[in-house]
Amino acid sequence: TLNKFFNISQFYTLDISNKLDEVIGGAQDIGTVFIGGNSSNLSNGSDIWNFGSDLFPEGSDGGYSAFSNIRKYETNIGVTPPPIFYSKSPLPNDPVLDLRMRRSNSMAFDYSSTFLKDGMSNDNFLTPMALWESFSNENSRDSVDFIARQKYVAGDNIIVRSDTNAYNYPFDYTLTAEDLNNEDTLWIGDTVRVKDINSTRLFLATKEKIWMTKEALNFAKQPEWFLISDDDNSGFIDNPQCIAYTADANYLFVGTQEGNLYRISNLALAYDFQRADVTSPNCIVATDIIEFVEGGNNQVITSISVDPLDGNKVLMTLGNYGNSQYVYYSSNALSENPDFSSVQGNLPPMPVYSSLLEMAEGDKAIIGTDQGIWVSEDIANSVWVQDGSELGSIPVMALKQQQTFKNSFTVTIYDPVTNDPFHEIYEGIENTGVIYAATYGRGIFRAGEALVGIDDHEEFVEAPVNSLLDIYPNPVVNSANIKIYLNESSDVHVMIFDMNGRIVQSVNKNNMKKGENSIQVNVSDLKKGTYIVKLVAGKTVGTSKFVIAK
Repeated sequence: TLNKFFNISQFYTLDISNKLDEVIGGAQDIGTVFIGGNSSNLSNGSDIWNFGSDLFPEGSDGGYSAFSNIRKYETNIGVTPPPIFYSKSPLPNDPVLDLRMRRSNSMAFDYSSTFLKDGMSNDNFLTPMALWESFSNENSRDSVDFIARQKYVAGDNIIVRSDTNAYNYPFDYTLTAEDLNNEDTLWIGDTVRVKDINSTRLFLATKEKIWMTKEALNFAKQPEWFLISDDDNSGFIDNPQCIAYTADANYLFVGTQEGNLYRISNLALAYDFQRADVTSPNCIVATDIIEFVEGGNNQVITSISVDPLDGNKVLMTLGNYGNSQYVYYSSNALSENPDFSSVQGNLPPMPVYSSLLEMAEGDKAIIGTDQGIWVSEDIANSVWVQDGSELGSIPVMALKQQQTFKNSFTVTIYDPVTNDPFHEIYEGIENTGVIYAATYGRGIFRAGEALVGIDDHEEFVEAPVNSLLDIYPNPVVNSANIKIYLNESSDVHVMIFDMNGRIVQSVNKNNMKKGENSIQVNVSDLKKGTYIVKLVAGKTVGTSKFVIAK
């Protein structure tokens, strides 16, 4: 469990960051809660909206949230936290969204005064949101100018900074002869226009309207919002309950309280108002309603899960007591006439609240039901097995797997006078494949390490990074000192991983004493770059990162 102080909390929603031990969840009566991290007040799980305001007094319910995977560390400055988006339920009942939905680039210590478009409203209990991020979007139509600070020729590798977010996330680009206009050299001061492959889409689902923006991470401006589906132009007339996108964000599926399933298409190339907004005569976005039950469905659609490797594979779950069918699946969901069939199989008839198609095994389905988690190793065969872990037979309201992979990216700049290095480290994603579950009554759980199933449970005890280990100097040249703080005597296992997840070095120390200990590790044989240290002391696990600079 990830919630030392919240093991009886009733969560509705869940999102995760690039860190193994960070989550945000919307909970009943205690708001939208951040759990994890290094900050003492946040790791205690306080409502990030802040209790005690007139609009949202203590006891307000939390809502949907979204975490960006972008996090930056800078020498002499420290960590810039990831952007987050978070919301409250309408208490008091006010449909104006900007009163109960925020974005922040300081982990909610403050928030942006510019976020939503005037007039955006929703008086439903929850406002579904989903953040899509890509670090290699081939469909991007955005571009950025690179200005040469030195001489380059075709074939040289350059570092380009994205212009789509305030973090200016860097990416590699190899110059071509075409970039140089078939000249031999790119001279100092010359400019090359490069496709910006870093892209973001934030989707919001409100009553009878679906919204999208490309600029959610740009805190320097008011984001431009596109209305991508509505009643007047698209026939979208319902109250959204859940949304899910395909891996390329070309399709968005919307499930509603009324029991209808909508598919919104052609979003990948809907990159400006003319193409994306349904009020534009040139809009290319299409909305279709998919009939998956003959004669229609009147059960609320509680969750939609899309296979990240094949957008045609879509799993959908239903709620409401007293029915016989609660799980449906399609293997051709992107076709002109999709076919969905019940995969209820041997699953007892009960509400199902959440779902997941496992990223490494697309035919493996995991669902959160009124009676805990159930797993099907092959969804087409409709054979379900109840998970027998400590989570138990309680309602599981949300399931989330980190399905994005990204290595750490380090940009090193040298002081022109002292030649001292200045590092910008854009952290990688350390929890790729890990699955999280939000329950209604026992808080939030994490299952397994990277690329594993729900059956491999591991309890994560206490251990914010800085409370367990510290690395100095950082950056490291030849030798790293790892300072370890133990609550009790324990055997200690230290592992060093490169950013591809390969273990490159390990150290075992038996019966280290309670309190402060130190281990010296020779890293002179390792290449320069960013590495992850993982420390296991009994049941306590801690991770940290360091940079080798040579």
